[in-house]
Amino acid sequence: MMDHGYHNHADTTDDPKRLRESGVRVGVMVFMALFFALMAPAGLGLATFSSLTSLAAIVVAVMGTVHGEQLAPERLTRWDEAAALMLISMLSGALVDLAAVESAVATAG
Repeated sequence: MMDHGYHNHADTTDDPKRLRESGVRVGVMVFMALFFALMAPAGLGLATFSSLTSLAAIVVAVMGTVHGEQLAPERLTRWDEAAALMLISMLSGALVDLAAVESAVATAG
C-alpha cells in the first residue's frame, strides 16, 4: 500500500506539513464550491454552495475510508476535513432563502 503520510498511526502529533496540506485541501474545495456557486442563477448561489460543500465532504470522507484512516485518532485526518466541510455546508444551508430558490426554479422551468 502506498504511504500518503497518513498511515503512521504511531505519530500522534499534528506536524505543520499535515496541517498545511489539510488546510489547502479544505480551502481548495471551498474555493471551488464558491466559484461554481457564483455562476449559479440568481437566488441559487447559496443553495449551490451548500450542496457543493456537502458533496465535497462526502468525497473527502470516502477518501478517508480509501486511505484507511481511523475516525478518532489524536491527529488531523480527512475525517476532520469532511466534518469541517459538512459544518460549512450546514451553516450556509441554514442561510438559504427558500422563497428565492422557489422563485428561481419557477422562472427556470
